[in-house]
Amino acid sequence: MKTLFFFAFLLFTSPSFSCGNEYGHNLNGDMIFTNFFYMSKKHRSFDTEYIKEKLAIAEAKPNAKTDFKIQSNIALYYMKLGDVKKALQILKPLYDKYPNEYTISANLGTAYELDGQLNKALQLIKNGYAINSESHFGSEWIHIKILEAKIKEKSNPGWLNTHRIITVEELNKKKPQRKFHRPMDNHLEYQLRTRVAFTPAPNKVMANLLQTLAEYNIKYGTYENAIMAYTYILEFASTKPKKQEISKAIIALNKSRRASGITELNYQFIRLIESGEIDPSLMLYGIGELEEELQVVDEAAFETRDSLSNIKPSSKEITKKENEKSGLLFGIVFGIVFGIVGLVLGVVIAIIAMKKRKT
Repeated sequence: MKTLFFFAFLLFTSPSFSCGNEYGHNLNGDMIFTNFFYMSKKHRSFDTEYIKEKLAIAEAKPNAKTDFKIQSNIALYYMKLGDVKKALQILKPLYDKYPNEYTISANLGTAYELDGQLNKALQLIKNGYAINSESHFGSEWIHIKILEAKIKEKSNPGWLNTHRIITVEELNKKKPQRKFHRPMDNHLEYQLRTRVAFTPAPNKVMANLLQTLAEYNIKYGTYENAIMAYTYILEFASTKPKKQEISKAIIALNKSRRASGITELNYQFIRLIESGEIDPSLMLYGIGELEEELQVVDEAAFETRDSLSNIKPSSKEITKKENEKSGLLFGIVFGIVFGIVGLVLGVVIAIIAMKKRKT
């Protein structure tokens, strides 16, 4: 009986799709390998309850106050919980003792950045990069560029509106080698995902970086990642003119998509949007509702809105989706049938047991 319910449980809780490699579309109309870029809820915010548990465990260790590695971890937990001052109190004396320890230098640099002490942060992040340039998959050069840009913005307000923190060509020049099972397409993807929890929207730095990512994908990557990056800019942009600019960029991008003959999108990309990793309304926001809110007047906007909202996965992928639905339906029916059978058997067994007791 328990076995039947166990298999029914597996049927209802099995994942609906498995891990696989994806092909996106470049704007020549060709399919190329990519990792679809997204920033999920897990990327966007810290699990504070889990971090508090980790913090309590770390602080309760007998050697918590003497082991610099445990102390560094404790400081990081405080940073993620928003207590930057506490993190600095721990990390500054640690750095005095261990100036060549990469993790301490990097953590202290991040703490200074969160505290607004940008020059100190830049010095520490540069020091960490000199110690270990391969950390964070070799992407920390972007962190240095971000800090340099934030210092310029602080001394010259508006700098970020007219300058890029990194350029498309810089990003392409430092393109990572594919050494891992699921490598990133570029260093910026990793930096954006690790930064977003510390920098909720709106945020000018995130919007600036996402625009580079969108334009990088237009030139070297995929339509899917370009439209995703533009969509996120609408969320992180802090001004109406910037949203208006990006709305027009989305319109132009979709004109290019139609011109290249792309009419089918990868099924896994469709599923990524459907699964809630990105709000689908934002995907259409820059094409539909934005015309009214920001007075964007463009006849192509309405065509683009319809083409994007009606774009279909390929016929093979539709068949795959139908098969998955059929499999799920079979699983549901299978589980219900076995549940009913189990219930009937249970009732029969109970009746027999009661009869035996009476006799």
